[in-house]
Amino acid sequence: MAVTTNGTAAGLVDWRTVERMTALIPAGPSASHSARASSVAVLRRSAGR
Repeated sequence: MAVTTNGTAAGLVDWRTVERMTALIPAGPSASHSARASSVAVLRRSAGR
């Protein structure tokens, strides 16, 4: 997944798709949890939230 910093692609993010994607990452193992948290944080930052 490409994360752009110019902000143009951020507006095209479908948040339902993002949530579905992050939900596929199993919760429990610390590695998976941190990967999920970091991916969500990056997406929120790129969308300016």
